Amino acid sequence: MTARPKHVAFLLNDFALGGAERVMITLCNAMAARGIRVELLLRKKQGPLLGELSDAVEITLLPASGRGRWMPAVAKLVGTSPELLAQLLARKPEGFIRRLPALRDYLRRERPDALLSTLTGNNLLAVLAAELAKVETRIVLREAINLLADYNRDGKALPAALPSLLRRWYPCADAIVCVSQGVEQDLHGLVGADLKNTRTIYNPLDIAKIEALSASDPCHPWLKTSGDDCIVALGRLEPQKDYTTLIRAFARLSTERPSRLIILGEGSERESLTVLASHLGVADRVDLHGAVENPFQFLARADLYVMSSAWEGCPNALMEAMACGCRVVSTDCPSGPRELLQDGEIGPLAPVGNADGLAAAMAHALATPPDPDLVKARAAEYSLPNVVQRYREVLLPSGPTDDESAT
Repeated sequence: MTARPKHVAFLLNDFALGGAERVMITLCNAMAARGIRVELLLRKKQGPLLGELSDAVEITLLPASGRGRWMPAVAKLVGTSPELLAQLLARKPEGFIRRLPALRDYLRRERPDALLSTLTGNNLLAVLAAELAKVETRIVLREAINLLADYNRDGKALPAALPSLLRRWYPCADAIVCVSQGVEQDLHGLVGADLKNTRTIYNPLDIAKIEALSASDPCHPWLKTSGDDCIVALGRLEPQKDYTTLIRAFARLSTERPSRLIILGEGSERESLTVLASHLGVADRVDLHGAVENPFQFLARADLYVMSSAWEGCPNALMEAMACGCRVVSTDCPSGPRELLQDGEIGPLAPVGNADGLAAAMAHALATPPDPDLVKARAAEYSLPNVVQRYREVLLPSGPTDDESAT
C-alpha cells in the first residue's frame, strides 16, 4: 500500500509584489516539485505574483467571517481576560481575526502535516487557529522583520499590545524560523525566556531563475549609457526604505561622479521623494520607475545596487542583487546586511540615516568594486536546494515518505 504524500499548507494574504510573498511562492513551488502535497491558503487570489505559482500547488481561500462567527472563537481563546481581548481586537479584526473560524475549520477538516505562515498577523492567526482546532498539525512561523523596529517606527500596530500578544502566543508554535540572526535575537529580546523554539534560516535564492530572468533587456536608456554610473535601488517607497537619505546621498555623489539613480518600487512617499529630488537639483537624474515584476534585468546591468533601509529582516533585494553579480552597498541596519555582507567584506556598510556616510560608501564601491564572482559565490550559499532542505527538516522532521523519496 502506497503511503500518502506529506501535506504542507502555507498561509499568506495574497500575491502582492513583496519579499515575503516571493519567498513563500518559491518554497511552495520547490516543495511541490519534491512530491509533497502543497496547499497555499490565501485571503485573496490576486496580485502580480499569481503567475509565478506552480500549477502543482493547490490554492484554498480563507473567507472572512462575520462578527457572529469570529467573536465566539475569540471569546473561547481569551476566556475572561478583557485585556487580551482588547489586544487581539487592536490587530485589525477585518484582516486577521475574521479569518480565524475559516482557518480553524480548515485545520480540522484537512489536518495537514504542517502549516507554515509568514507575516506577524498571519503568525498569530496560525497559532490561535491551531489552539482552537486541537489537531496534530505542526505549526511553524516565519518571522521576517525586526518587530520592535517595524512596529515602533512604522506605526503598523500598537507597540504596547504587540509584545504581550507575542509573549502569550508565539511559544505555542512548534517552531519559529527567523530569516537572520538579528531577527532571532530581536525576537528573543521581545518575547523573553519562554521562547525556545527558534532557528535561523536565510531566505532562498532561486539562482537559475534569477539568471534566466536577468538575461532579458529592460530597455532602460540609462542602463545603456557608457559615461554615467547607473545606481539601482529596489523596494517600496515607504519610510522603512529611507529613500530620503538615498536621494540626499545620491545628490552628494553626483557632484563628484556623473551618475543616475533608478528606484524600482511604488508607495506612499512618491510625491515627497519627487519634490526632494527636484529641490536637490537631481530630478533629471532620478527615476522613480515604479514596481516591476522582473527587477533582475535591472540589477544585472546596474553599476551599483544600494539598500538604504532603516531596518530590515533579511533583505531579499540585497541578496538578489548579489546573485546578479552586482556590486552592493547597504546601510548597517538591523538586521541582515552585516551578516550577508560579511561585516563589509562583500560590500561597504554605511550608518543608517547618514547621507554623507552613504555617499562615501557608494563612491568607494564604484571606485573599488569587489570581484563579481566573489559576490555571486556568497549569494550561492543561500541557493534554493539548501534552504528548501532546511525548511523541510523543520516542517516534516519525521523524514520523507516513500513517494517523496522517489521524486
